[in-house]
Amino acid sequence: MRKSVVALLVLLAVGMPRPATAKLPYFSMKIAPADPAVGARVVVTMRCWEDERHTRPWTDCMGAGSTMAWLHPLDLEGDLDRRDWIPVRGHRAQSGATRGSFTVLEPGLYVLRPLWKSWRAGGHGFARPVQFLVPHPPFLASIGSAAVRAFAIAWRTLVGNWADRV
Repeated sequence: MRKSVVALLVLLAVGMPRPATAKLPYFSMKIAPADPAVGARVVVTMRCWEDERHTRPWTDCMGAGSTMAWLHPLDLEGDLDRRDWIPVRGHRAQSGATRGSFTVLEPGLYVLRPLWKSWRAGGHGFARPVQFLVPHPPFLASIGSAAVRAFAIAWRTLVGNWADRV
């Protein structure tokens, strides 16, 4: 009797419906431009593949409106020293890839991790986190643009005052 109860429980456990375990497709992730500047719009493209060598593309990758990647600023040693994670939302492109974008507002070292904040280096056929450096704007260019703005404001003020007198 006891053996039959155990056998019945094992049968029920094996035969019971369970949630499907989703298998991740192989995928790649790239950013453009590869060396963004402060204020630049960066486009993230994620492509899904049927095989680990990325020779047979899927026609649909990851769905629309979901978080496809997470952007995080790093400290000078490359550590995750801050708590600010920026989600990158994806949308389906005509090619079947998933695309999203973000704008880098300050210089520094960043890491872009696919899918989850905890994503580490993937196995064969899976994307690795993308690390990139956004350089500080050139000092002379900053001074030059400030000088041009100051000149333009002064010119408008002078011309505006002169036009009012005439």
